[in-house]
Amino acid sequence: MKKLDFLQAFRGIAALMVVILHSRINYPINDSSVISNWLFNANASGVDLFFIISGFIMVYTTRNSDGSFFYAIQFGIKRLARIVPVYLVLTFIYYIVMKIAYEIVGAKFGYTWEDVIQSLMFIPLNLKDGGAPFFGSPVLHVGWTLNYEIYFYLIFGISLLFKKFRWLAFSAWIATSLYMLPHLHGNSITLAGTEQYNFNGYLNIVTSPLIWEFVAGVGIGLLYFSPLRIPNSVVARSIAWISATFAFWWIVSGVHSDMGITRWGFPAAIMVLCFAIASKTYEFRVPKWLLWLGNISFSLYLVHPLVTNPSSVILWETPARESLRDPSFLPLMVALSLAIGTISYYYLEKRLSNKVRDVILSLVRDLFSKHKASKAKDTPPLPF
Repeated sequence: MKKLDFLQAFRGIAALMVVILHSRINYPINDSSVISNWLFNANASGVDLFFIISGFIMVYTTRNSDGSFFYAIQFGIKRLARIVPVYLVLTFIYYIVMKIAYEIVGAKFGYTWEDVIQSLMFIPLNLKDGGAPFFGSPVLHVGWTLNYEIYFYLIFGISLLFKKFRWLAFSAWIATSLYMLPHLHGNSITLAGTEQYNFNGYLNIVTSPLIWEFVAGVGIGLLYFSPLRIPNSVVARSIAWISATFAFWWIVSGVHSDMGITRWGFPAAIMVLCFAIASKTYEFRVPKWLLWLGNISFSLYLVHPLVTNPSSVILWETPARESLRDPSFLPLMVALSLAIGTISYYYLEKRLSNKVRDVILSLVRDLFSKHKASKAKDTPPLPF
C-alpha cells in the first residue's frame, strides 16, 4: 500500500494553523483589518482536520488486523508510545518554565503538580464545569485534544478484538455513546463540537459531539479501501483541488465557524475524502518542505506553547509591549516554534518515543511467546 503523502501535508498545515492562532492570541497584533481577521480567526479549524485525519489513519494502519489480543495490545503500545513520552517530557518542561516566567513578573502560575499528574493521565481537569470541548485544559493546554485521541484509541483498540465484527462493534458503541446516552439523559442530539450534554465526569468526553470527526475519518478510511474510485486521473485531481478550495472558502468565510463535524469539520472531511479517493488514481506530489512540516507536526503542536506563552508572560510586562503587537513579531514566534519543534521531533519522537515503543513491544512479544510455549507444553499429546 502506497504512502499517502498528502495526509502528512494536511497534518503539517493543521499544526501550523494552530501555531499561528496561538501566536496571535498571545500577541494580539495591531491590525484589525478584514484581511487580518480573514486569515487568522479560523486557524483553530486545524484541530478538526487533525481529528478527521486521526480517524482515517486508524483504519489505514489496522487494515491487516487479525483481531487477536496480541494485535490489539501492539496497536495500543504503538499509539501510546508515540504520544506519552513526548507529552510527558514537554509537560514537565512547560510547567517548570511557566512557573519561572510567572515568578519573574511576580505572579503565580495557576497549576499545581497534582494538575500535572492528572494531565498526564489524560483526564480533563474540570470535567463538569470546564466548558466543552476543553473541560478544563491540561497544564500544557494544547493537550486537551490528546484526551480525545486517547479515548478514541481505546474504543478503536477494543473494537479490533471483535475480528470480522469489528465495525459492527465500533458502530454499536458510537451509536450508544453519541446518540442513546445523550437521548436517555434528556438531551437533544447535537453535532456542534462546542456543545455538551452536562453529564457528571468522564461521560462528557465519551458523549462529546467532537467524536463525530474521528468517526468521519473512519468512514473515509473505509471508503478508501472500498471499490470506489475515479477512473480518470484528470477528473480525480480536479475534484480534489476543488474540495480544497471549498474547504478554504468555508473556513475563512465564517459561514459556519467553530469546531464540529457540521462546522469546520464538514469541509475538512469532504477535502480528506476527495483527496483519499483521488489518490487511488492520481499520485499527489508533495513538496519536501511540506512533508517535513507534516513529519514534525505532532512535536510542533505540543512545543509551540513553550515559545509563545512564557515569552508572552515576561515580555508583556516590558516597555517593548507595543512593539510585540506589530505583525512582524508573529513570524518570529512561528519560526522559533518550527525550530524547537524540529529538535523535539528528532530527539523526543524519533529517539525517545521509538526507543520506548521498541523496548515495550519486545517485552510484550517475549511474554506472549513464553505464554504460547507454556500452553503448548501443557497440551496433552493426541492418543494416536
